[in-house]
Amino acid sequence: MFFKRKVYETGSQKVGDFFFGIALFVGINIAFGVIAGLGSSIFVSLTGASGNPTVQAFWNMALFLISILPFVIQIGLIIYFGLTRYWIALGMLGAFAASLLLVLLFVAFCFALIYGFNR
Repeated sequence: MFFKRKVYETGSQKVGDFFFGIALFVGINIAFGVIAGLGSSIFVSLTGASGNPTVQAFWNMALFLISILPFVIQIGLIIYFGLTRYWIALGMLGAFAASLLLVLLFVAFCFALIYGFNR
């Protein structure tokens, strides 16, 4: 059967899978960030700043799809691991929650700075 749930026997197996889920989440985001960054710099070096607008529009769409691909892959992996090895899914969800919290704190900090300068 494709969705066979793993039975955890020790706590260290759970902890190992949890940290594997965190590493998997971070690794996927870093890999696709590098791909998008390298693709963008390669495009600029090949076409120059005044490239064909049609080619630029195509490349912008490709980079947009590349930037959405990690979310699609991660959602699929969370669903799959939620059915088979749920501690990996919990690790991925925990890493997502931590990154979301960091972004929200950064946005709040930026708004606090802007509000402070405009008083």
